[in-house]
Amino acid sequence: MKESHTVDGPGVSGMGTGSFAGPDDIPDSGLRYAVALPFYQKHGIYVENAGKTIEVKGGAYELKAEEVRSTTQTIPAGGGGEDDWRSTLKSVVGIAVKTAENALRDKYPVLPDGAISGLLGFGVSSADSASKDETITFGVSNTVKIVPLIGRTILARPVYFKVKSVSDEWVKERGGSLKLVRGSVVSDVVVKMGWILECPTAGGGMRLARQMPSNPKEGVEYDFQADTMLNIPTPPAPEVDEYAPPTGPPDRTATSEGKNGVRWYFSGPQESKVTSLGGGLRKESDWPWDRTWNTGISVQCPPPEYQGDSRTYECYRVKYRVEGTSPYVGNWDWRTRSQGTVSFARGMRTIEEDESDPRTMAQHNGIPADGSEYKYDLQFSVYLDSAVASPKVHVDVIPVR
Repeated sequence: MKESHTVDGPGVSGMGTGSFAGPDDIPDSGLRYAVALPFYQKHGIYVENAGKTIEVKGGAYELKAEEVRSTTQTIPAGGGGEDDWRSTLKSVVGIAVKTAENALRDKYPVLPDGAISGLLGFGVSSADSASKDETITFGVSNTVKIVPLIGRTILARPVYFKVKSVSDEWVKERGGSLKLVRGSVVSDVVVKMGWILECPTAGGGMRLARQMPSNPKEGVEYDFQADTMLNIPTPPAPEVDEYAPPTGPPDRTATSEGKNGVRWYFSGPQESKVTSLGGGLRKESDWPWDRTWNTGISVQCPPPEYQGDSRTYECYRVKYRVEGTSPYVGNWDWRTRSQGTVSFARGMRTIEEDESDPRTMAQHNGIPADGSEYKYDLQFSVYLDSAVASPKVHVDVIPVR
């Protein structure tokens, strides 16, 4: 496996914007482009409840959020330029929206483009309105008034429409070769605030409520009226029986403190398992200036049928770094030393600064999520002075597709 440093270099100028399904699709302009992993292209759109669900029936009602809850954002950091975060968001939000729209077109081929975007609730341009604030509080400028039809009960939820993504930054040079600039960049942002209006179904589920248009179709059952066509996800035709976006992010991330100096995070609908092998971090030799450390880890992720969610993944990658390292003369980037990405099944890793596996990452391949235990011997070049450092191996498990 050929490795390459993922740092800025010749031919890396500014950040480009575009919605690309894979690194091969980016133009050979010398610009950097953010390409979201396929798992997040498909599952990145979700909603987060912003307040209390309100039951509306029996008459006109003006929707006002109650018991409002704020939400946090993860803005993609780094990259070089001051506005790179915005370019990243435009790219990852754009491909998530296009993927969702294409899935709706496959499901409802007779619907026009406007109806598709209306059903989704927001569009590609929504990334332009994203804020850089770490915390967002619910607020809508337009008053929402609805009148449930006789016998109908509407459940109204104030929500944040969010897009979460993990993306890689790539450059395609004039000869067509790809260069990995940054890997596994996380973003999780609010692209819109609004309401989800739902009706209970006979089977105990929920469906989006149908707004009665000015020219209702004969024989169609509608759920509510409003003064104007609301800018919320609404089925545009009677044959459309659609549901709201999933509630909650596509990956369930939490922290576990393992034995022998391993701190790990898991992603995806079901918890993965990371364990330390061989007693944790071990120094290569007793020589005081030796900066070589070794450790073994094993990673195990459940197969899709046991992941407990419809947002499943078939393969994943492992991103890791050493935490708690110490500064030393001549290396002021000590906090980001010895990190990389494993995207293949097995193999010895000798880690210098910021290295990854560009070939498998460009192919959007990863470690199989098949329930098997995969073991890795990791070797780091890093300064760990036991007097001032508390070293730990930090592991992130990230769904790829």
